Amino acid sequence: LLQEVLESTSLPVLAAGGIASGRGLAAVLAAGAEGAFVGTALLASPETVGPAYARDKLIAAGSADTVYTDVFDKARHQPWPARWGGRALANDFTASWHGRGADEQTIADAYVGDDPDIGVVYAGEAAGLVREQRPAGDVIRDIAAQAESLLTRFR
Repeated sequence: LLQEVLESTSLPVLAAGGIASGRGLAAVLAAGAEGAFVGTALLASPETVGPAYARDKLIAAGSADTVYTDVFDKARHQPWPARWGGRALANDFTASWHGRGADEQTIADAYVGDDPDIGVVYAGEAAGLVREQRPAGDVIRDIAAQAESLLTRFR
């Protein structure tokens, strides 16, 4: 999608999705993006707002431990259009409800947001790159420094 967007406009483009390391940032910059949004890489930072269990769950997760689902939106009565879900860490709740087609109230009745095995931790497939709790500024500085190092190899 990034390539298609870059080919279709002369406006500055920011890339998003799966950018959690200097390699990811260098890749989108080399492709022509002006910058990137970083999400999952910051979720284990102390500045992040969310349930207390979320950081440890994210650090323990691998890149294949996520699922694109709408069950958490239904459980929390979020008014998103049905065609859009969210990527979250798979857990006991997704194992029980993802893809079952249950009605929203049934799903909501089964949801306990403060239970670490049921509550939502929204995170992308870059989850496997998050290995420790680190301040957001340190994460961004390290991503930028690694990207710069990689990109300057080709000058």
